[in-house]
Amino acid sequence: MALRDRPDQSDTLRGFDRPALVLCGRHDALCLVARHELMAGLPTGATLAIIEGAGHMTIL
Repeated sequence: MALRDRPDQSDTLRGFDRPALVLCGRHDALCLVARHELMAGLPTGATLAIIEGAGHMTIL
């Protein structure tokens, strides 16, 4: 529900002009890799890193 009810921040990401890293786990079932690919395509110069063997909450 948290992801569903969160306001869309696409315009914020489009306007971001600093280096950015979009990080996700390959097996994230809550926020799919395709969604992260979309997010990484919005800010100029963003890098997408996919952690193999990881799911949601990759940093844990």
